[in-house]
Parts: sequence; structure tokens; C-alpha cells
Amino acid sequence: MTFHCDGLWSKTGQKKAVIKHITDKKPWIFTQQLPSFTMATTTLVSQEIEEGKRLIDALNAANLSVDSALWIYAPEPETWRLMLTSPLHDREGSLKTYGEILSVFRQVKPDLKIDWIALVAVSPKHELIEGLRQSQQDWNLNLSGTRLTNNFVDRTWIEDAYIYQIK
Repeated sequence: MTFHCDGLWSKTGQKKAVIKHITDKKPWIFTQQLPSFTMATTTLVSQEIEEGKRLIDALNAANLSVDSALWIYAPEPETWRLMLTSPLHDREGSLKTYGEILSVFRQVKPDLKIDWIALVAVSPKHELIEGLRQSQQDWNLNLSGTRLTNNFVDRTWIEDAYIYQIK
């Protein structure tokens, strides 16, 4: 028998192992001490998570629909990126999408305490987003509020990420 194993952080911060027989659709989830891997050297702090949430709320209030949003650690150059997906990206392109996001970003009061350079606008069809969406479907999970560490998602290595929502 062939099995696939992934590690997830639950909303309470407890690491869980998700074991799935390759031919099964339903995973077996249990809490287990998983092997140590390298962690992101730059820590994502709760203030950045809260500020990202404020931006997502402002974007949705401005009718710039955000389908999926997550902080993702980029090992090169050791920074965190706030990845946002919107149907606008597919309709109008990345330049127009960035313009709309930055317009809302500048209007949020009090001022956001995250660097606008950290924002990444991508298509809802981005490989990582589709992989996370498929994982939610296959495993009947809601990844909102989940910390994902040292994991592969659809052939994409994730060293560290915090997921707000995947739609």
C-alpha cells in the first residue's frame, strides 16, 4: 500500500499529520509529533496577520473580490508575501489588479503596517491556489486560519504560509 503524508497546523497551533492512502479520497487525520524540518528564518508575526486581514476586508468592502489570500514565505530573498487572488486579474491583467489593490491599500485608515511591496496579485487559477483548493475538496477541509509548514501542495514546496481563505 502507498500512503501520502502531509503536516498541517490546526487553528489552535497544534501540528497534525494527514495520512491518506493514495487511492482513498478521505484522509486519516491524527495528532502526531512530526519530524523537524527547517523553519522560515523570518517570522510572520500576529500584527502582520491582522494587518493582512484588514486589507482583505477593505478590498472586499471596495467590491474588489478577493477569492483567496495567504501569507507565503519566499526563501529567496527571505521575505513574506501576501498573495491575493481576484477574478479581476484574469479579466484585466496584473497591472490593473495591482493598481486597484494599491488604491484601496492607500485608503485604509489607520494606515496599514505592512509594506505594499509584499503584495502579490495572482490569478485564481494559479497552480498553488488550485492545489490548495483541490486539497480542501479532496479532504473535506477548510484551510482558513491554517498555518502550513514544510509541505508540498501540487508540486509546490511551501516552507511556511498562513492561509486566510481559499475559495
